[in-house]
Amino acid sequence: MSGFGDPNVYQPRAPANPRLLKALSSSTTDPQARHGFYEALMNSVVLVPTTTVTTDSLPSTADKKFLLVEDEKGVPAVALFTDLAAMQRWQPGSTGFLSLPMPQFLRESFPASAGGVWINIADRSARFVSRQELSQVTSGLICASYAAQIEKELAPLYADFEPHLPPTLPDELLTRIVTTIRREADVASAYVMELDPKPKKARLCVGLRLGRLLEEAQIDQLLRRVARQINVRRLHRGTIDVIVLDFAKHKAVAGKIPATFERA
Repeated sequence: MSGFGDPNVYQPRAPANPRLLKALSSSTTDPQARHGFYEALMNSVVLVPTTTVTTDSLPSTADKKFLLVEDEKGVPAVALFTDLAAMQRWQPGSTGFLSLPMPQFLRESFPASAGGVWINIADRSARFVSRQELSQVTSGLICASYAAQIEKELAPLYADFEPHLPPTLPDELLTRIVTTIRREADVASAYVMELDPKPKKARLCVGLRLGRLLEEAQIDQLLRRVARQINVRRLHRGTIDVIVLDFAKHKAVAGKIPATFERA
C-alpha cells in the first residue's frame, strides 16, 4: 500500500482528481455520463480515512482499518475523498488516511462487509457507488454480494478448507455472537474459528449451519445482519467475517471445533 497521510503535515499543491470532481456532478441516468464517471473513478487516486487497529505488533499499513459510514438501513460503506479539502469538510481535524489508486484499493483493501463507497460524502455532489456497480465496472474484481466476497476470500475453490481453533476470546464477544445468532431462526448452529487463507494472514470467522434452504439474496441479508451486529463494538480491532457452512465445510469444522451455538 502507498501513502500514509496526516492532514496536519500533508498539504496538496493543487486540487486532486479534477476529472473525477467534474464527473461527480454529471447525470446519473445518462449512460454516456455514467460511463465517464466510472472511468474517471477507476483512474483516480483517492483518500480513504482510517483508524488504527489494536494489535500486538508494531504499527503498519496492515494495522489500518477504514472508517465506515452507515446508511439509514445500517448498511456500511467506505468513505472516499477526491482531495484533502473534501475530507476535512466531512471530518475536520487530524483524521488519518491512506492515499491509494482506486484499482489497488478495490483489489487489496475493499472491506467485504461494505455495501459500496460514498465519495465526498459532505459535499452537495456526493455520490454513492454500490458494491453491485463496482462488481460490474471492475469485471468481477469485487463480488456483487457479501456472501460471494467472503466465500472468495476465505474459502476459494482451489484451496483446502482448514479451520482451526481461535485464540481465547472475550466473554463479552462470545455472548454477543450467541445473542445475535439466537435471533436468527434459520441458523441451526454456529462455530467461531480462525481461517488462514494464505498468502493473507489468519482471519477470525463465524461459520453458520443453516436449518433450511434459503435464496441467495436471503443468505446475503442474513450474513450481513449477523456480521453487522457482532462487529458493532470492534471499531479498533479486526473485523469478524461470517460464512455459511455447507455439508463438507460443516463436517470439517465440527470435527475440530466445538459449537458456539446450537439450536435446541
